[in-house]
Amino acid sequence: SLMHLELLANGYNELAMAEKALGRHQEAEECYSKALAALERFPDQGHQTQKYRIGVGQTFMNLGALFHETNRPQQAQDAYRKAVAVHDQLVADFPKIVHYREQQIRLFLNLQLLSLSHDRFEEAAEFCRQALQRNPDNSTTIERLIWILAFSPKPSLHDYPEAVRLATKLTSLPNHEPNAWSLLGRVNYRTGDWRGSLAALEQADQRSGDPNPVATWLYTAMAHWRLGGQPDAWLYPGNRAGDPAVRRPHPDG
Repeated sequence: SLMHLELLANGYNELAMAEKALGRHQEAEECYSKALAALERFPDQGHQTQKYRIGVGQTFMNLGALFHETNRPQQAQDAYRKAVAVHDQLVADFPKIVHYREQQIRLFLNLQLLSLSHDRFEEAAEFCRQALQRNPDNSTTIERLIWILAFSPKPSLHDYPEAVRLATKLTSLPNHEPNAWSLLGRVNYRTGDWRGSLAALEQADQRSGDPNPVATWLYTAMAHWRLGGQPDAWLYPGNRAGDPAVRRPHPDG
């Protein structure tokens, strides 16, 4: 029955995750293959059910993660792509179910990370763009694409105007500041817009919760220097009124 096959596939998936946690990667891969085999035994009409498609999509997602962890990038990408195809169809058929959209974007984040971990920056940028076509406001994807367009070690991929546009958009998204302002300041610095860089960095500095305050202070100091100012006070933020008590190191200790 469909219920029996569904339980069998779920059981193999759970066993695979347990084997993976124990470092038994070959056994985990075999369990995922058995889960897919159980799902393929669904009758033709069962292939259209949500449960079947969810099972197939989740299994390919888990299999992609296993291949990624065991340094098999092409197999990982193939598995993730199959999972994407399943979730694209789920989103199309059930647009009101938020979880399917979240899984869809999570898969693209996995594909981006896989490509970046092997220095395939152009491929990572393309995965970012594909993800943004599906969810234009996903902040993690926007951040990764900005990094490629403005900071990656492959200059041929640099597109500073697009990076500025995306970083500006990021500042308008909810729950994403002050990091967004700091990132905009750093991107503006890369374009040579020193005053625009300072304006954005000061916005970040005025907000609490900056996850990377050192980068904010460093770029602020560099922008001041570019404009002919003195960067020294910005490198030691405790020297400014209202800043945390971070003191400049004394030469005598």
